[in-house]
This record gives sequence, structure tokens and C-alpha cells, in this order.
Amino acid sequence: ELCSPPPRLIQHTKTLMTSEEKLCIKVLRTLQEMLIRKYDFDEKGITLRKVLMQNYLFNNKKPGSKGELVELGVAVGPEAEIDWATVAAVQCRLDREGATKLVTDLIMSTKNDKIFFESMQLAICLLEGGNTEIQNSFYKLMMGDNKSEKFFKVLHDRMRGAQQDIKATVSVNVGEMSNRAQDSKELDQGERSLPISVSLSLS
Repeated sequence: ELCSPPPRLIQHTKTLMTSEEKLCIKVLRTLQEMLIRKYDFDEKGITLRKVLMQNYLFNNKKPGSKGELVELGVAVGPEAEIDWATVAAVQCRLDREGATKLVTDLIMSTKNDKIFFESMQLAICLLEGGNTEIQNSFYKLMMGDNKSEKFFKVLHDRMRGAQQDIKATVSVNVGEMSNRAQDSKELDQGERSLPISVSLSLS
């Protein structure tokens, strides 16, 4: 059975943005956790699943490569544990309760870096797996009230700011490395000249 948050919880999360930062972040993380679903199989179930896939997908032949598995629509690696059918159902349920609109509004309006980050993470969780219903919801929100221009301007400004922060950090690190190299060079030169000074003073 799919659990879902009370509709009012999603509706009021935006109001928590300014008054209750920690609670707002907690709600966003809780919604993300709802979208992480894995198969609840024990070891026997996993073994049976592998046998059935091999019998019905590969005609009792050993699959040749990872690429062949992907082409046949069989999940490979960590994604094999994800129950995408359940994830899609929860994504659609949260979308109907207003989660897609919530993350769009938060991304456009919040000045808080932590809330922005968690909102982006929730947006990624909602879109993960290529859910077309969620994609359509985002598209309709972007097309309504000219939100797309503001939404993508916020993303552009955020990415530009992050790029400048990275450049500044790199510049500081390079400067520190240059200073250390210069100090080390001067120290080496001082150590080399020390024996000469001592010998001159003795003579």
C-alpha cells in the first residue's frame, strides 16, 4: 500500500521556508525518502527472478554482455534493486498532491541555499526514471504565467554563482601553493648559504 503525506503538509511547506527552515528541509527530505523504493526480495526471491529472466528472456542461454541486458530492458547494477513501478506510482501521487508545484515555487523564491538544494534533489527524485506524467506537469507549470523565464534565470544565476565560487576557491588554493613553494625555495636557499657563512666566520 502506498503511503502519502497529508495534502496540507505539501501545501504549507512553502510557508515554512521563511519561518521554519529546519522543518521545511525535513519535509523535503521526507518526500525524497518516499521516492526511494527497492524490491523487497529475500535471497530465494532474487534467485528465482534471475532464473525466470534467463529462461524467458535469453532462451536458456547465458546473456552475452551488460549491453544485451540493457537492450532487453533488464536493469543492471544498483538499478536492478529499484522497484520502478512503485516509484512511478509514488511520483504521480506526490504530483497530484502538489509536490511538483512546490519544488518549482521553492526553487524560484527561496534565498536559502539548503532549501534550494533539497528542492532540487526532490525535483530530481520526481523526474527519476523518466516519468512522463511528471514531465508534463513541469511543462505545464513552466508554460503557465511565464514561469519558465524566471525559473531558468534562477538556475542560470545559481550556476553562475557556483562557478564563481569554484574559481575563487581554485585561485586561493593556487595562491597558497605558490606561496608555499616560494617559502620552501627561500628556505632551501637559506640552508645552502648557511655553511658558507659559518666557514667564513671561522676563517
